[in-house]
Amino acid sequence: ERNRKAVKVFTPYKWSIAGYSYCEYQPQGNQPGTGDLEQYIFETEPAIQYRVNPDLGLYLRPYYYYNRQVRESWGDIVEQEWKVTAGFWRNW
Repeated sequence: ERNRKAVKVFTPYKWSIAGYSYCEYQPQGNQPGTGDLEQYIFETEPAIQYRVNPDLGLYLRPYYYYNRQVRESWGDIVEQEWKVTAGFWRNW
């Protein structure tokens, strides 16, 4: 089961927001016999930008990723990642 939502808000102002969220649930592992029961995946990357002029802008995009794999034995595997990207964009 997969869900992906993307949102972009257009404003006549210099500020705008956009981003996406992604969710996935896998009820059972891909390889039988490995002890993997189910897996949860979540990913999101909202963004905010500021237009300096029509051809130049600044952006800030935080990113978060979470993956939990439930296992029969030896404990669950949990992966998390955080990062922030910032920079300039320019229309050439």
